[in-house]
Amino acid sequence: MNSSVNDFVSLVVNNHAIDTKDEMIAAVCRNFPMVKDGRALYHTDYFAVVFCYTKNASFSNVVISLSKLEKYDGIPCFVVVVRRGLDNLVYMINTTFIDKVSHSSQSLRIDNIRGSVLGSNIRKQLPEIDRVNSPEFFDELFSYHQGFTWIENLERIVERTNNIRPVKVKTELNHSEYLNLLDAPRRASSFVGSDDYAVLLDDLRRRCEDVKDAMLVASRVDNVNVRGRLIEALITSDPEERTGLLKDLSDVERMLLVYDTENGLGDYVRRFESADTYTDIKTKILYLNSSVIFEQA
Repeated sequence: MNSSVNDFVSLVVNNHAIDTKDEMIAAVCRNFPMVKDGRALYHTDYFAVVFCYTKNASFSNVVISLSKLEKYDGIPCFVVVVRRGLDNLVYMINTTFIDKVSHSSQSLRIDNIRGSVLGSNIRKQLPEIDRVNSPEFFDELFSYHQGFTWIENLERIVERTNNIRPVKVKTELNHSEYLNLLDAPRRASSFVGSDDYAVLLDDLRRRCEDVKDAMLVASRVDNVNVRGRLIEALITSDPEERTGLLKDLSDVERMLLVYDTENGLGDYVRRFESADTYTDIKTKILYLNSSVIFEQA
């Protein structure tokens, strides 16, 4: 590999304690003439790198699309994983070191390149050459990668991806659950016309009013996922949690993950005597265009 690649890897390893993605990107860009391609990938003539952030020891983030990886597969490609409170990691992610792509990519074919590489899809062990995917072996790993063509690796990834089987089974409802589901529209209509609905609406409006200034700050966050979860946390948190959120909105990336949200039936739960309510909170930046959900003929 070019000497600049080894210099890059040494820089990342030596700065293993950096704990925000932006700080790591800045450190790399100060030392190398990086060009940004899309939202997350940076490259020089000699290597390409994607930066990811995780609060956990495990790493399952979306790293890169397979189509974008094809563009840079002829040079060393890396992902730098910035981890909160833990040493950072760097893996080589050329196609030789990709096991498969996301399970939502069943349409992946040799002539239909689609799907994303997740952190869990990166091969950390390479028993066929008795090596692990870590900096001390990157020279050997890239030499190994150069022994395969893009098509050879793509064929293997297609086969592995198409062999993925869902682990969840179809939910089967009994008779009473089925009737309860069919009765949901009536219950919703009844609640909207009740005094409890007015109480819930007033509660949500008051919560939004209490944090409106903070939401204006949060609206400037570029990352859609981070922005939505931050605003959701501001609205739904209890007073103590809210105080922590309001203390310092300048460190959103690291701070937000302490208030990680759960994917449940609703973001905000309030219970009344007549019903339990689950409110899903969505954000809309008015000056940004939204995706079209449906079109009516």
